[in-house]
Amino acid sequence: YFAVGIGTPPQSVEVLLDTGSSELWVNPTCSNAWDPSGCNLNGFYNPASSSTSQSLNTAFSIQYGIGSASGVYYTDNIAMGGAKIVAQQFGDASTSMSQMEGIMGIGWGKNVDTNYSNIIDQLAAQGVTRSRAFSLNLASIDVAQGTIIFGGVDTMKYKGALEKRPIIPYYQAPDFYPRYWIYMTSLGVTVPGSSVSNPVTTPTINQPIFPDSGSTWCYLPSALFAGLLSFFPSAVNQGGSQYTVPCSLRNQVGTIDFGFGGTTIHVSYYEFFWFDGAQCWLAAVPSTQFSLLGDSFMRSAYIVYDQDNSNVLLAQAANCGTNIVPITTGPNAVPSIVGGCTPPAQSTSSSSAARTSTSSKLSSTSTLKSTTTSTSSKLSSTSTKLSSTSTLKSTTTSTSSKLSSSSSSSSTKRTTSTTSSKSSSTSPNSSSSVKSTTSSTSVISTCKATAIVTVTATRVSTAIVHGTCTAIGQTF
Repeated sequence: YFAVGIGTPPQSVEVLLDTGSSELWVNPTCSNAWDPSGCNLNGFYNPASSSTSQSLNTAFSIQYGIGSASGVYYTDNIAMGGAKIVAQQFGDASTSMSQMEGIMGIGWGKNVDTNYSNIIDQLAAQGVTRSRAFSLNLASIDVAQGTIIFGGVDTMKYKGALEKRPIIPYYQAPDFYPRYWIYMTSLGVTVPGSSVSNPVTTPTINQPIFPDSGSTWCYLPSALFAGLLSFFPSAVNQGGSQYTVPCSLRNQVGTIDFGFGGTTIHVSYYEFFWFDGAQCWLAAVPSTQFSLLGDSFMRSAYIVYDQDNSNVLLAQAANCGTNIVPITTGPNAVPSIVGGCTPPAQSTSSSSAARTSTSSKLSSTSTLKSTTTSTSSKLSSTSTKLSSTSTLKSTTTSTSSKLSSSSSSSSTKRTTSTTSSKSSSTSPNSSSSVKSTTSSTSVISTCKATAIVTVTATRVSTAIVHGTCTAIGQTF
């Protein structure tokens, strides 16, 4: 999670950054949240307190994998770590279910999943970034900060080359819905004491799947999940195909191995078995609806989402400093730079003894996103969007290429209807202090949180929006 400033003057509101959906909305109904008191600490937006707010008088409704939100669209200015988007369209929720905070979707935008320019579109259209592209590094569960960089790549946060995987067109995707679908080509387990990854199924697969920061766990096809589960005979089904494992496994040197062409992302047992303060959970469930890789995978991967060129790029996450390189334009906009971290022997487990604290640290730096997970015992949350309806949407120009949207129906497909045409202009209990030190088109922000996120920002001289965010606990 991270805090954004909405309106004039900016009102600090905490939102969840979600690669599995496309729209920004704020003001959850806390009485319907699983933790109403925590929800109330996340900040609220009051359009009447902003001199730049404008109601579009049109309704929105979004259904997620868990929860929903509905209300009315507004436009207003959005401040993120020193950068500002003018007249961004977003939803002011009048009601929501099972949502602790608003959600900032950073999936496909105008003419693909929305009929207006979303956050990613506007960052590029208003010159904050040069491309509709960003990189995301949630970082290890024990690291205080992770990073999201809009318009840039940090070459000191991964090792090896970035594996370029074409995004599967929506019309070839399992749910006919525009997401960051890519093919996973292998899944294996390197058991303790072995240096060889044992295939979970056949050595090579071609499984459509998408990395989703809005989901805590991985959702795997039933056959893949059953194969993975077979490596952990001590796992106990606690209901709903949610399995606990002995916490002693977290200290063993083993990995879950996710293959993407020539690159394998190794996720340590320590990262993949979630400790909730009392029990350890296998952070994956079988699913017939979605195949996605949630935070339990993403903490071990450095991922670049390149909308302009319809690619997702992946490498093994690491941390050996900071070297931010801009993403430019054109077919090779994402720089082909080998990660600056020396590829050591595969990292599998924390060197320290089993952690038993009630709040394992999960982090993510973000000028837009971090994932905070809560110490609550709720299992496996996901904000992946199932559907949404809107009764309008303003239009703003985006400078990037578009995918054509799908008209085929699906139980998970988003539907959008327009009933009127209002125009808009172009375009946690937390405290926010945004400051600029130089003028340029790039931003760095820092946020640290226990249950609270505080944002500070400085400017650097590249077309990048960059930020850091700390979160304690785990989201279930």
